[in-house]
Amino acid sequence: QNANVKNTAIGGLAGDSITSGAANTFVGYLAGSAVTDHSNNTFIGNTAGEASAGASNVAVGSNAFKASGAADNNVCVGVNAGTAITDGPGNVLIGKSAGVAMTTGDYNVAIGYQAADQMAGNANYNIAIGTNALGGATGACVGSIAIGTNALNGQNDAAAVNLAMGYDAGGVISSGTANVLIGHEAGSAIGTTSNSTALGYNALKLTTANQNTAVGSIAAAQVLS
Repeated sequence: QNANVKNTAIGGLAGDSITSGAANTFVGYLAGSAVTDHSNNTFIGNTAGEASAGASNVAVGSNAFKASGAADNNVCVGVNAGTAITDGPGNVLIGKSAGVAMTTGDYNVAIGYQAADQMAGNANYNIAIGTNALGGATGACVGSIAIGTNALNGQNDAAAVNLAMGYDAGGVISSGTANVLIGHEAGSAIGTTSNSTALGYNALKLTTANQNTAVGSIAAAQVLS
């Protein structure tokens, strides 16, 4: 470390490569070990931010943001949260294994146990809040919103763009797209079909058809096709 910079490092090999980087805080074994000339990082936990070569990142938790590379402006809180990110900027991943497979995704928000945990590739601008929300999104999806336990848990097509709010809303959607599903188990059987709107408890619960609109509690809940 150069004489004119100010950093804090506590733990074996924490921040051991620092040269000109400043205002960094590293706590834990190998925390921020690869940081050299980047600043304003806070890494707390065993191997948190270990391979980071970026700036203005926050990682709290064992293995959080471990791979990190040149990624900047990320927040990863929780064991294994964002552990595989390499150059994706501006992600907020909070919860055990939240965004654990994410590598180059940009500006995603995943909050909850295993939220968006299979999301990989160039998956950008997605919001997943709740246990397993967008948890099956293996494709590089863009712009989907899932709020609620298991919401959009099965979506795995890069071209799919859906909005689901509520427990298990859109929970088995795979390649279906342009669906708006709001309510407990709304549209929970939709898989590959598209352009449906459901608003209300169990609305369109069993339907597997395209282009349906249902508003109200249990609205069209028994419509199968």
